[in-house]
Amino acid sequence: MRKLITGSLMLCSILSLRAQTFVKPAVKVKDTSFAVITDKGTFQACEAELKAYQEILGMEGLPTFIVYNEWNKPEDVKKVIVKLYKKDKLEGVVFVGDIPIPMFRKAQHMTSAFKMDEKNNDWRDSSVPSDRFYDDFDLQFDFLKQDSVENNFFYYNLAIKSPQQIRCDIYSARVKAVDNGEEPHAQISRYFKKVVAEHQINNKLDQFFSYTGDGSYSNSLTAWTPETFTIREQMPGVFDKEGRARFIRYNFSDYPKDDVINMLKRTDLDLSIFHEHGMPERQYLSGSPATNRWNAHVDAMKYYYRGLARRKQNNKKSFDEMLDMMKNTYGLDTTWIAGYDDPKVIAEDSLLDLRTGIILSEVTEFKPNSRMVIFDACYNGDFREKDYIAGRYIMSEGKCVTTFANSVNVLQDKMANEMLGLLGMGARVGQWAKLTNILESHITGDPTLRFQSINEVDANALFKEPYSESRMLELLQSPYADIQNFALHNLYRNDYPG
Repeated sequence: MRKLITGSLMLCSILSLRAQTFVKPAVKVKDTSFAVITDKGTFQACEAELKAYQEILGMEGLPTFIVYNEWNKPEDVKKVIVKLYKKDKLEGVVFVGDIPIPMFRKAQHMTSAFKMDEKNNDWRDSSVPSDRFYDDFDLQFDFLKQDSVENNFFYYNLAIKSPQQIRCDIYSARVKAVDNGEEPHAQISRYFKKVVAEHQINNKLDQFFSYTGDGSYSNSLTAWTPETFTIREQMPGVFDKEGRARFIRYNFSDYPKDDVINMLKRTDLDLSIFHEHGMPERQYLSGSPATNRWNAHVDAMKYYYRGLARRKQNNKKSFDEMLDMMKNTYGLDTTWIAGYDDPKVIAEDSLLDLRTGIILSEVTEFKPNSRMVIFDACYNGDFREKDYIAGRYIMSEGKCVTTFANSVNVLQDKMANEMLGLLGMGARVGQWAKLTNILESHITGDPTLRFQSINEVDANALFKEPYSESRMLELLQSPYADIQNFALHNLYRNDYPG
C-alpha cells in the first residue's frame, strides 16, 4: 500500500454543528462509511494519529468521519451515530477515550450467562456495561440515573416496549487507555500509530493459535477435539505449507503458561483464541496440576485448604463451618491448613498460583503480537474498569491491535468460533462481530482490521452488497462453509420462509 500522503489531510473539512465537531473524510462517501467518536481532550492530544487512521481507511475505500465533543450523556453520542447512519451509510464506529458507558438493567435475558439479583446487589455489579445502546437502534431504554461517583456510567432499564433480541445496525468498538502508569493520551497515540502500520501490510490470516483452559469444555476430549476440524474448514490456509495452526490444552503440561506466552510473542501470529475463565485483571489458564503420588496428593490438598482458609478467615462463622466440614466430612484436622496465615507460606503459595494465569502487568511485559485475540472468557473485556486484560493487550508495545471480549461473564459452551472463516476471507473484524455479538461481547481496539483473503472471495465486499434474496440463495452453493453460513444469517434476518 502506498505511503500516507500527509498533505491530503488538508483536504479534510471541519464542520462545527452545535457542540459536536465533525472532521469530514477527504474521500466521498459512496456505499459505506465509518466514524471515530472521541472526546475533545483526546482529539486535541492525538489529532495527528487519528487523522492518519482516518486517511488510511479512506485509502481502503472506507470514508471516515472524526467526531469529537465533551459528551454529557449517551443520548448525545447516539444522535450523532444515527444521523451519520441515515445520511452517510455508516457501517461502524470506534469510541476513543472518554465516551459515556451505558449500564443495562432488566436485560439479563439478552446475555449468555450473566444472572445476578438486581435488588440485593450493588448497581455497578448487577448491571451489564454494553454498547448495544449505540449499535442496535431498535432497542429502547428507560433512563434511571447517572452514577454519582463514576460519572461516566449511565444506568438504564431495557424498556418493556423494546425488542427483546439483539440485531445490531452497525458494529462498534472501544479504545481507551488503561491504568498502566503511562499517560493516557500517550497510550492512545502509540496505539493508533501501530494500527496505521498494520493497515499498510497485506497480511493473510494463516497463523492461528487456540488455547483451551481448565474448567471449560476442554475437560471433555470429545468436546475439545472437533475444533481442529472446524478450523480446517473455516481457515484452510492455516494448514498449508506456509500456514500454521497450533492448539494447546491446559493439561499438556503442569503449567502451560510459558508455552502460551511464547506463542503470543510470535511476530507472525495473526489470530489467537482463548477458551478460558477470566476476570478483568487475569486470564485463568490452568488449575492445580494432576497428581499421581501420595505425597503430591497431600501437598495439593494442603495448598487447596490453605487457600480456602484465607478466603474465609475474615468471616468467623464461615471459617468455623469450613473446619467442621474438614473434620466431620473428611477427617482432616487443622494441620492441613498450617501456615495459611504465615507471610512466607502466603508468598510461596502466591507464586505457585501465578503460574496458572496471566495478570495485567505480565501482558505489558511480554508484548503480545497476535494481531487479533478472542477471549472466550468472563470479564476479560470489562471496559468499565480502569484496567482490564483486553485493554492491556492492545495498549502493549506488541503488534496486537484488536480483541473480542466480554464485559461480564459468558457462556463458554456457545460457538465462539462461529464464522471465523469470514475473517480469513477479508471481512473486517466489526463486520464479523456484528453477526455474532451478544449483550456482553465487544471489540476492544480497531474494528476495521481485515486480513487479505486467502481465496477468491472478498467477504468485505459481500457485507457491502445490498440484500438480495437471489444472491443469498446463490451463496448457499458456495464451497466455503462460512459463506453458506453468512447467507443463512441474511436470509433469516430478512424473514425468508423456513
